[in-house]
Amino acid sequence: MATKRKTKVIKVIKTQEVEEWWGTKQKIASLALLVVLFWYRTDSWPVVALVNNYPISRFELNQLMYKRVGQEALENLVVDKLIVQELAAKGVNVSDEEVNKKIEEIKTQIGSAESFEQALAIQGMLPPGKNNCVGQSSSWTKYISTIEIHCRGTARIEV
Repeated sequence: MATKRKTKVIKVIKTQEVEEWWGTKQKIASLALLVVLFWYRTDSWPVVALVNNYPISRFELNQLMYKRVGQEALENLVVDKLIVQELAAKGVNVSDEEVNKKIEEIKTQIGSAESFEQALAIQGMLPPGKNNCVGQSSSWTKYISTIEIHCRGTARIEV
């Protein structure tokens, strides 16, 4: 009788080990699936190119890009944010109508809407809107014109 109980205990332990092993495998498979789905969804695979079967990773590419243009891009972003904050602090607001009017002026100067879109694409710019350079430029122009009006009436300029 004692031997039968030992074998049952051993079988129970083995069943628990198998369940733990399968549980671990399922967790690993689930994690791998999540990683693949994340990369697929974000369209940011870690390998951007293969050169003679040697991978170039997105991390390497990002490091090189930052070294080459990163500081300048960061400075441009900082200046843009400062301009937007200063214009907001001064109460300068450009309506969507004003931005659209300016965009139409630019399209007229360029010649066609297609040429305008191509020019934006070549320069890597976003489609026109209130939060891009056309909107910021319009805001800045509006602010400068209010300073000019203020200067005509008084002798000091506030910037």
